[in-house]
Amino acid sequence: MSCDTKSKHTVLNIQQKLEMIKKSEAGRSVHTLMDEYGVGSSTIYDIKKQKKDFESFINASESSAKALSRKNLRKPKLDKLNQVLYQWFSLKRSEGVAISGPMIATKAKDFKMKMNLAEECIFSEGWLTRFKQRHGIR
Repeated sequence: MSCDTKSKHTVLNIQQKLEMIKKSEAGRSVHTLMDEYGVGSSTIYDIKKQKKDFESFINASESSAKALSRKNLRKPKLDKLNQVLYQWFSLKRSEGVAISGPMIATKAKDFKMKMNLAEECIFSEGWLTRFKQRHGIR
């Protein structure tokens, strides 16, 4: 008799993954965590291996509440450009300058040229939306 039931695909956010790691370190068994979070044992072991990555990601993020709700640690395509652009944004914001979306996109193009980045990137509305979400900008 074969078992044809598929398990539901469960994706945990970073906060849930960190909670799972804490519970595991407190002595909870893998089987208990499997039942509680609805994931397989290999997923739990993989999450435990990534503990340092999760912690460094949370420490490096500007908005920890936004970072905890994320489900992966994927970085932007041009990470260095992203960092420089956010530093510029933070500096201008601290000076009290009102910054619009088109200003951010224009500055991103300027930084890309100054940094001599050969990788292709289109600074579209979608790119701008993801940049704002990544950094908790309204």
